[in-house]
Amino acid sequence: MWALWEVGLDWWQLVPRVAILCLIGILLLLPWWRKPLRSKGGSLALMVSIAAAVIVAIASQFNDPGAIEGSLATNNQSTSDSVNPAQVAGEDWPAYGGTNAGTHYSSLDQITPENIGELEEVWRIQTGDKAGPNAPPEITNQNTPLKVNDSLYICTSHSRAMALSPETGETLWAFDPEVSTMGAEDFSLWAHMTCRGLAYYDAANYATDTNDAATDSTEETNSDVAASSATALSLISSMTAIFSAWISPSYPCCLV
Repeated sequence: MWALWEVGLDWWQLVPRVAILCLIGILLLLPWWRKPLRSKGGSLALMVSIAAAVIVAIASQFNDPGAIEGSLATNNQSTSDSVNPAQVAGEDWPAYGGTNAGTHYSSLDQITPENIGELEEVWRIQTGDKAGPNAPPEITNQNTPLKVNDSLYICTSHSRAMALSPETGETLWAFDPEVSTMGAEDFSLWAHMTCRGLAYYDAANYATDTNDAATDSTEETNSDVAASSATALSLISSMTAIFSAWISPSYPCCLV
């Protein structure tokens, strides 16, 4: 009665309140427990309680307290008017979800349901990051390549970042952070290694106050370092890649 008063016919909240007590009650009704007690009234009360619990459990299967009933208002605006341009990826795909909004939506319309069957593979690369004798049981690639300006960025199971030419697949540069074994002799005892993706950061999108003398001084000090990067960006390999692995070192690319 207390459980019903507190949570009603909510199955997942009834289970922790009633299940253990029901199990104990069923055990007490077994002959080797019930006979020594010799209490017909107690046994009858216990059977009624367990029966009531079973009925409540069955009834709770037909109740969904988390359901929200209603309807969404119809949006009469066109798609182009209702979509925030900042949340839509275009020629670039600078984040896992297309943009930092994570919508996974692209405004490009070259590939359509009508011509998708005409796609052909135009290049394929081998990252070279293969499973060795000291690799963990599972190594996979689970990253979404980033496309920014004239480069395609990927990472491998050992967190190695690579920049590729989107047109040819040529490796423009590669960086190996030499992931630590965290004190182990090698990676063989790890559960798995998986590169979950890269993050893109463009300093030009986060301009500072030019009137701030200290900021200006810092920017001048770092100007040579910034100039050495063709795209003035930092690619930071997600540290979830420490749990990374390699499904296949091949990255096919298709065009219509």
